[in-house]
Amino acid sequence: MAHLEDGVKKLVMAGIGVAAIGAEKAQALAEELIRRGETAVEEGKVLNEELKRKARKEPLKASDVDLQCMPPEQRVELMKKLKDMEGA
Repeated sequence: MAHLEDGVKKLVMAGIGVAAIGAEKAQALAEELIRRGETAVEEGKVLNEELKRKARKEPLKASDVDLQCMPPEQRVELMKKLKDMEGA
């Protein structure tokens, strides 16, 4: 009977050990994902600022817009806006 109790105790202790290791691994993984997410956000901010700066330096030209990729409704709206800008 004592042999069975020892086996059960060892099994319970092994289960607790596995749970503790799993929790540690999960925590490490969560921290790594958070770090990567923060890095991605920072890189996104830098890229956004760079794009804004470039847009201020080099205004969009009509030749930069591919009208064929636009749906017809957007093309009509764009043409209206351009005509309004010419009239102003």
